[in-house]
Amino acid sequence: CAGGEYFSNHQLCQFETRFASLLAGPLPSSALALITKELREAYLKAWNALVDRHAFRNTYNTSFVAKRSAELAPWFSKEHRTFLTEGQLRAIATDEDSTLVVAAAGSGKTTTIVAKVQYLVARGLARPA
Repeated sequence: CAGGEYFSNHQLCQFETRFASLLAGPLPSSALALITKELREAYLKAWNALVDRHAFRNTYNTSFVAKRSAELAPWFSKEHRTFLTEGQLRAIATDEDSTLVVAAAGSGKTTTIVAKVQYLVARGLARPA
């Protein structure tokens, strides 16, 4: 994904809209026969990822959130003296248009929201206003 960030559903929808004509079907075999074997294999690999783009996005984001959560835990505990649970870290690293945080009273919902704002500002994904 661009910039190594979370690949949101909104971004995928924008991609599908922008490249709808290209996603209609693969190149015909007559066209594929005109390119080198290496390019043909690369094209077919990319085409398969495009066909199953929702699974690709899910796999990418699962890996991204796990990696980013591991990076965030020490940053929050050292820089902000905030110790977050795995679920809180996952909510912070997930960057959809909306994130539903369901938890009991006193479980850290406000802490999660404040930490997410700190994360978004620190990453340049939001500006303080």
